[in-house]
Amino acid sequence: MMSRRILILFGVIWKLEGCGADGCELAELTWGGVWGFDGAMDTTGGIDFEGLWAKVLRDYRGDPESIHGPAHWRRVEGSGLQIAADNGADADVVRLFAVLHDSRRVNDSHELKHGELAAEYAETLRGKWFPPSVLKEERFAKLTYACRWHTHGKLSEDATIGACWDADRLDLGRVGLIPEARFMSTRLGKELAGG
Repeated sequence: MMSRRILILFGVIWKLEGCGADGCELAELTWGGVWGFDGAMDTTGGIDFEGLWAKVLRDYRGDPESIHGPAHWRRVEGSGLQIAADNGADADVVRLFAVLHDSRRVNDSHELKHGELAAEYAETLRGKWFPPSVLKEERFAKLTYACRWHTHGKLSEDATIGACWDADRLDLGRVGLIPEARFMSTRLGKELAGG
């Protein structure tokens, strides 16, 4: 796969172009421009993602413009789906993780329990928004594990959990951090982080 020279800074994606002795030109990209991903990906059905997003947004107690808020969740969803397309991760779980993982934050401080709270919140949504008949126990366990541990610097050999965590970490530019390949679980996550 070709190497991509991108920088994610405060949630904006920049492509380095025309690099020479005098520096580089920067061109702003969309997520689709980074990966050639148009956002269309088959999921298994049975989950009303649009309705779920509306429900989570209604329940969200944080600032909607927060660095951990809905714009971040959408970026995590986009990059997570791209990773899932590359590594075969469960796209439904990745999409659920994206909308839920930071949804229980109330501010942008270091809230260690927000992942645990997101996993508990997923339990309350399971019946109506993603029925057990659609999201079987093993898939649901991956979702809650990914939510619970996403801030603890872990890596995962599981394709789905790895896709969730890498998608979140690839958006670290929004807080002034550059994603590093050594903190990525997936091949594509490592590549995009420069590894």
